Amino acid sequence: MRNKPDPCDPSPCGPGARCSVTGSGNAICRCEPGLIPKPDTITGCGPECVRDPDCQRGFICQTGKCVEKPDPCDPSPCGPGAECSVTSSGNAICRCQAGLIPTLIPSRAANQNVSLTRIAREATSAKTRSV
Repeated sequence: MRNKPDPCDPSPCGPGARCSVTGSGNAICRCEPGLIPKPDTITGCGPECVRDPDCQRGFICQTGKCVEKPDPCDPSPCGPGAECSVTSSGNAICRCQAGLIPTLIPSRAANQNVSLTRIAREATSAKTRSV
């Protein structure tokens, strides 16, 4: 009686895939935990992503997996008197509320922190009248 050859020796599987024998004696390749077929298990398995562009729009790559991109405005990076909104590229942008203008705080100017100052409409109109 002749022994049937091992279908997993040599392994038909690509890198990151393990070979096992089915009940009917055929080889089957399965990706190792955390990996996905690239594009199939014979070619090999790898992480879902390596960089953000590997993921669909609205997702980023974290430790080899595409995860939903967090809301850049939660929590808000904006200071008091500013409202956060998301740009078309997915970044946060802070805009002053109506009647406020951005001004640098001198002691923190190196950090680019911004303070908001209420526009002194009376002072502006008084200067215009005295000219």
